[in-house]
Amino acid sequence: MCTLTFIPHLKSTTDFILTSNRDESPNRKTIFPKLYFEEGMEMCYPKDELAGGTWIGASSRKRLVCLLNGGFEAHNRLKHYRKSRGLVVKELLAATDTFSFLEKTELNKIEPFTIVSVDWNKKLELHQLVWDGNEKQIKQISVSPQIWSASMLYSSETKKEREQLFLKFINEEREFDREDIMGFQKKFVIDRELVKTTSITQFVHSQKTSEMRYLDLQTGKTISTRMKF
Repeated sequence: MCTLTFIPHLKSTTDFILTSNRDESPNRKTIFPKLYFEEGMEMCYPKDELAGGTWIGASSRKRLVCLLNGGFEAHNRLKHYRKSRGLVVKELLAATDTFSFLEKTELNKIEPFTIVSVDWNKKLELHQLVWDGNEKQIKQISVSPQIWSASMLYSSETKKEREQLFLKFINEEREFDREDIMGFQKKFVIDRELVKTTSITQFVHSQKTSEMRYLDLQTGKTISTRMKF
């Protein structure tokens, strides 16, 4: 939930690869990704055992949602919040329309976050919601290679450095292979005193199928789940 890249296929209007590093306390337990049937539809996501939400998930709405900690800049955390941000991810996965949900959903007393949503119902669409604790900014983003870094862990200078590394990577590659992208993401694995990169989740969508691959960096175990949406 802290370093995210999106890379669309060069020759397809719907195919893409999205990869997310989760930087979190290694003591926070996660249930490996699997298929759930919720809100009348299929969803696939790794579940945060504590709050029941997730930082990344896909649904049969033909939508993928990923969350990063913080808004535009780092914030001071409150002792209590109304609900987990990870539950907002699940609500968006089930929503009928992405933009309408982002515009109308009430975020008061929810910790600041950034959400990136990818829709491929008819064509690829990329939306971003930034909630800073007081106001939200919603915008549609160009369907082109993108990188995000969470504001709670990374300064603006570090973000710029990462953007330059990503630009170099994009310019060096003509056809983007999932393994190459996974290797690039591993450059951003961190191991700090209280926070580590605990997992990397990669979602690959093609015209025929979708697959979520989850790499648990603490055990080295990889779980792959295929979906028909």
